[in-house]
Amino acid sequence: MRSRAVLIGVSGYENLPGLPGVANNLEALSAVLTSPSGWSLANQHCTVIREPATQTDVLDAVHLAADQAEDALLVYFAGHGLIGPDGRLYLGLPGVRNGRTDTGIQYELLRRHFLDGCAQRRLIILDCCYSGRALGAMSAPGTPAVLEEAEVEGTFVLTAAAENVTALALPGETFTAMTGELLDILRHGIAGGPRWLDLEAVYQQLRRAMRAKDRPEPQRRNRNTAGQLFIGANAAYRLAAMPPGSRSDGAPVPWPDAAQLTDGRDFARGLAEVRALTGMTRAEIGRRMTPPVTAGTVSVLLNRSDPPRRWERVARFLEACGMPADQQEVWRASWSRLQPPATVVPNGEDTRPPPQRQPGTKGQPSFTSWLRRWDGRSSSGRGGRAGR
Repeated sequence: MRSRAVLIGVSGYENLPGLPGVANNLEALSAVLTSPSGWSLANQHCTVIREPATQTDVLDAVHLAADQAEDALLVYFAGHGLIGPDGRLYLGLPGVRNGRTDTGIQYELLRRHFLDGCAQRRLIILDCCYSGRALGAMSAPGTPAVLEEAEVEGTFVLTAAAENVTALALPGETFTAMTGELLDILRHGIAGGPRWLDLEAVYQQLRRAMRAKDRPEPQRRNRNTAGQLFIGANAAYRLAAMPPGSRSDGAPVPWPDAAQLTDGRDFARGLAEVRALTGMTRAEIGRRMTPPVTAGTVSVLLNRSDPPRRWERVARFLEACGMPADQQEVWRASWSRLQPPATVVPNGEDTRPPPQRQPGTKGQPSFTSWLRRWDGRSSSGRGGRAGR
C-alpha cells in the first residue's frame, strides 16, 4: 500500500485532567482505517502511538510515515492542547505542564515532519483545545488564519475547534466529541451522499452534526485536491440505494449496486461489502463454495486491485453469500465491463497481462476489525462539558 497513517493519543496526564475517551478514539479509528470500507491499510501501515513519553517517540514515527507514504499520509492527535508563551499551539504529552513548553510538542515541529516526504495528499486531524491555531501554521508566513485555504499543496487540516476555543471531552461518552461524530459518519455514512466519502463531504457533515448539538464547530483548511481524498465507503448510500437481499441469519439486507463500480479495486471493495453484509466469515463462505476453498483464497479475491480474469470463482463466491441469480447477473455485467481489453493475435491467445497481487495484502485480515463492530457500534450519551 502507498498510504500511511499515524494515530497519536494521550488519555492519562500527570498534571492535567485525564481524557479516557482518547484511548477509545485510537482503537476505533484504527479499525476504520484498516477496514476495506475505509482505507484498507495494512495493520503495519497504521501506526498507533499511545501515551508517548517523549516528543521523539512521536516525531520519529511521523517522519518514517512521511518518508514511506507515496499516495496519502494521515496524522491524528487527540489529547490536551495548550498555548505557549509564544502564542503557538503545543500538543500535550503525559507529563506536560502549563507554562512549560518543553514538556509538550510544538505543533510547528510536528508539521515540518508531516510535510516532509513525497505524499501526494496529506491529512492532519487535531482533536484538542485551541487546535485552530494549527490552521494559521499551515499558511505561508504573514497569511491571516481566517483564509479559507491552507497554502500547502495537497494538504487538508481538520481541527476540533477554533484557535481560541476549547474542545470537548464529555463525561460518560465513549469518545471525545469531535472524534465520536467523525466515527459516526465513517460508520453510518451520510444520507443522500455519494457512494464513497471524501474529506470535504465528511467535514461538512461533521460541522452540521456538531452545530446541531451546540458543540464547538470543527475547522478545516483545504488546498488543491486534498478534499477529494476518499476516506471510506458511504454506508448510508448503500442502505438507501441498493435492492434488498438476505443474510445468512434471515435478516433483510441490501446488496451493493455493482452497476456503479468504477474499477478493479472498487470491484474488490464491493465483494468485501457483500461478504460483510452476509455476517459470515471468510472461512464460512469458503466452506459454502463449490468446491470449497480456504479463507485465504477468499481473502485474495477480496483484496485484488484488478477484476478476476475468470468469472466462475466470483459466481461461486456470490452464490455462497446467498445472492439471488438476478443480482449475480448485474455483477457479471459489471465484471465484464471492467475487464482490461484483450489483444487478439493469430494463434488466438489472450495477451492481457496476468493479474498483479496488491502489495502488502498477503496474510492481511480483510475487514475483520470492522466486522467486530458491525453489530456493536458505540453509542454516545449526554453529559456535562469538560474543556480540554
